[in-house]
Amino acid sequence: ENSIIQCSDFSAKILLVEDNAVNRKLAEKMLYKMGHHVVSAENGKIALDRLKKEQFDLVLMDVQMPVMDGLSASLAIRDKTSDTLDPDIPVIAMTAHVIEGFQEKCLQSGMNDYIAKPVRPDALQSIVKKWYGYAKRQPLMAS
Repeated sequence: ENSIIQCSDFSAKILLVEDNAVNRKLAEKMLYKMGHHVVSAENGKIALDRLKKEQFDLVLMDVQMPVMDGLSASLAIRDKTSDTLDPDIPVIAMTAHVIEGFQEKCLQSGMNDYIAKPVRPDALQSIVKKWYGYAKRQPLMAS
């Protein structure tokens, strides 16, 4: 019995937050090939605005960006007083800084996980699989 979700079995709606146009296009292309729906934002502020208006399955967040970096954006998403539709959405850091202590920094800002840059398709596929539907598996509070 195969419990691994094949990418063709699900299509995640992903908010991709990346200021570098080349990296953004590459990640978009990989995610589209896997069958996902991708919405892009160039920085954390734009991402926050999108998360206040639109529901997503997960966020792939660059860490170093102008205007608002990924760590600040994650803290803002997690802030229960913010207007984000889903403050518990999985946020995955995309970073070239895979140095000791940096993962903790990401987790302290409210990120759930991280993926190293340059992003490899297999690593991207497995992290999306890992976190897709995470919010749906959590018990929902009656509002």
